Amino acid sequence: MEDLVDDVLRTLREYHGCIVYQITVNELLGLFENKFSPVAKKHSVSLRIEASSEHELENKEASLILLIIENLAHNAVEACSAGGELTISATDSRMIKVSDNGSGLPEEARQRLFQPGGTSKEQGSGLGLAISKQLAMAIDAELRLANSDEQGTTFELRLAKQTN
Repeated sequence: MEDLVDDVLRTLREYHGCIVYQITVNELLGLFENKFSPVAKKHSVSLRIEASSEHELENKEASLILLIIENLAHNAVEACSAGGELTISATDSRMIKVSDNGSGLPEEARQRLFQPGGTSKEQGSGLGLAISKQLAMAIDAELRLANSDEQGTTFELRLAKQTN
């Protein structure tokens, strides 16, 4: 959790008054794959990226999206057993999905999922998803739980419409 908070603060400091440039969702997911592959491997979880979105993002927006995806991915690998699978897909221009084949979230955890303290983990703080939801709102995106059952969990991050 401290890492997520540190990353958010660092990102906000770095982009105050910086040069603005564009990056596609495909490029962003390539960066994520390079950064997160060792984490998935450490947990014996396979990482699959399905990217065909050329939706362009400004670098500040992309950095916050990356933090959201990383938090969801960390949660997913913790939910998966060894040999599990984590899939990040962006086949729609404005939708990024993070799916795992873990055991799913208990119903009581789903009710308070995005609230501070709402965790199903013994060691969790319950802040990761609450922070991720706020980061999504800061870039006019929507983060929601799409599905969770005994076959796994899927979160969807719907990005704001492109204005250019």
